[in-house]
Amino acid sequence: MHQGANIHELNVVRRAYSQFKGGGMLGHAQGPVHSFVLSDVPGDDPAIIGSGPSWPGDGDNPLPVLQKFSIPAPKVQAKKTTKSTWEHQYKIVATPINMLAAVEKSLRANDWSICNLGDCEEGSPRDMAARHLNILQQQPSSNMAILSGGEAASMVLGDGIGGPNREYVLEIMLEAKRRSLPGSLTAFAIDNDGV
Repeated sequence: MHQGANIHELNVVRRAYSQFKGGGMLGHAQGPVHSFVLSDVPGDDPAIIGSGPSWPGDGDNPLPVLQKFSIPAPKVQAKKTTKSTWEHQYKIVATPINMLAAVEKSLRANDWSICNLGDCEEGSPRDMAARHLNILQQQPSSNMAILSGGEAASMVLGDGIGGPNREYVLEIMLEAKRRSLPGSLTAFAIDNDGV
């Protein structure tokens, strides 16, 4: 994350080296495993949600990602695909699309105009903020809400703290100020692992 890796690249490395992620939890199970999952990723791929602790690993090779960011490979070997002899059930119980639909329904009931961009947005928080403000400027309304889901790739510089949610809110506020947008603007960036 400090070098700008996207969520897919981070997950390849996490799944390969974690004893828990990439299906690693299954290897430690002492009985049947029932996973009820809240997805926070575009497309709801079980291998990506939480880096797939209860989803059998697919043996991704982490070396291309490590090389791309000039990160030396850990001295430990990447783990092999984990199999479980126990029964395993996996059910996604909520998704970003569900959340966006619920928010849209609630806002429409309160007379808001909605632009729902879906759950597959990716890019830097700065690029996402600029796209969202472009939409607002093209569709001016006193009650306009832009809804989107996806994964922003944040790059941590120096001793910076936060992450993509905070960076997005900061970027949209800075860009709105640069553009001298009239009226008021409220921005929320919400995820199940950060606000």
